Amino acid sequence: MQGAIAFPILRGAQVLGVVGMVGSHRQAPLESSERTLFDSVGRMLGLFVERTRAEAALRELNTELERRVSERTSALEASNRDLEAFTSSVSHDLRAPLRAIDGFSAILLEDFAAALPEDARELLGNIRESGERLRDLIDGLLSFARLGTHGLRRAPVEVGPLVRSVLDELLSTRGLGDRLELRILPLGTCDADPSLLRAVWTNLIDNALKYSRGREHIVIEIGRELRDEEVIYYVRDNGVGFDMDYAHRLFGVFQRLHSAREFEGTGVGLANVRRIVERHHGRVAATSELGRGSRFEFTLGAEPDNVAAQ
Repeated sequence: MQGAIAFPILRGAQVLGVVGMVGSHRQAPLESSERTLFDSVGRMLGLFVERTRAEAALRELNTELERRVSERTSALEASNRDLEAFTSSVSHDLRAPLRAIDGFSAILLEDFAAALPEDARELLGNIRESGERLRDLIDGLLSFARLGTHGLRRAPVEVGPLVRSVLDELLSTRGLGDRLELRILPLGTCDADPSLLRAVWTNLIDNALKYSRGREHIVIEIGRELRDEEVIYYVRDNGVGFDMDYAHRLFGVFQRLHSAREFEGTGVGLANVRRIVERHHGRVAATSELGRGSRFEFTLGAEPDNVAAQ
């Protein structure tokens, strides 16, 4: 060996390694331009080494993330299977004795009412009413649980016809007649799961009708507005309203702001609304004033660029 040259592999001020070259001829002292060239080569090699290390770390991270996603997916699938088994068990194991309680109490009232004192008949009536409330609670619980296993299937939805269909269904047995003033503003189209969106409108409109039924003149407005480039759907009524100090309880499971004696219900409907809206990456809110009605509004996440008026 007659001569040798070595220069560092650099990443900034950090030395990542050294490149050495040897030859059989004598090496003259390096000129300034040659030193600059070797310094540039060393820094370029430093970038290459750093990039190679970063790519290796990224591959390792991706592998780890894929493993974690696979584990979480398996756990979620197992959880969904457990939930389905639970709801099936609740549906069968709780409803069977409930049907027996309701059936036997009905037989007592129908076949032996004349032989029973008035207090006993009243107690049997209370048993049947409690059974009906329990049945509604079970149905609400199952509905809330099944939302977690329902796959979201977004599609373009004409909101106006859907809302009118919901109204036809809800008004068919109420007999409100001329007492009800409906204001349905243009609702356009949206991108949502049609069956889940129907459940949202059904719950909100049903609540508006229920909590306004004591008014001589019922006014319900259903509309859509644009606020800060966000499409907001709403239902407004002139019903009994609620105290805004308790608004945080509205969308919890089995949370009610009015007693069951005043208004029937299980406290599950608005919890379902919140869950459906959040699955669409939207939000739901309510404002109210006691004795002066309420307004419930919701969004559905990203809307199509062109929302057609209807």
